[in-house]
Amino acid sequence: MKRTFIAVKIPVNEMTQNFINECKRELKNEKIKWVDTSNLHITLFFLGDTDEHLINKINRDFIGISGNFKKNIISLQGAGTFKKGRSPKIIWIGTQIEDELVSLQKEISQVLNNYGYETDQKEYTPHITIGRIKFIDNLSVLDILIERYKNTKFDIIKIDKFIFYESILTSRGPEYKIIKEFYLNES
Repeated sequence: MKRTFIAVKIPVNEMTQNFINECKRELKNEKIKWVDTSNLHITLFFLGDTDEHLINKINRDFIGISGNFKKNIISLQGAGTFKKGRSPKIIWIGTQIEDELVSLQKEISQVLNNYGYETDQKEYTPHITIGRIKFIDNLSVLDILIERYKNTKFDIIKIDKFIFYESILTSRGPEYKIIKEFYLNES
């Protein structure tokens, strides 16, 4: 079994790095697990434990669908949190929702549904997780940061592929190993 997910890798520009650094500095006394900037991504589907014999079959199906989608541009903008009850659990950078990315995610989900993976029932919200909150004592500092960056345009990036990753959990945090890259069409 391999722990796997499908995602779009996100490069980090200066503005994004500055926001992350400011969050880490302002929230340094809180219990937050920060995502290594080399691991930033937009998850399209989290499979979890995956039988290795299925990986080649899934790859063949993904080759078939990658050609149906064209390269596109998305805007990384806004910051926020996802909450469980009243407590924030995830700090994220948002995206301007692009139809092409949402359609790609739906198509990937349909392929994986055929292998018994269930699609999350919540509406798909493309985002980049930058921190996972274990415990936060001073919510007002987080609220101020989110308010300051809620409308910020961080970057415009070109999406030319999606990646099938293996996530290897280590004491230093997860390491992502590329299983296969799937390139989108030029036009």
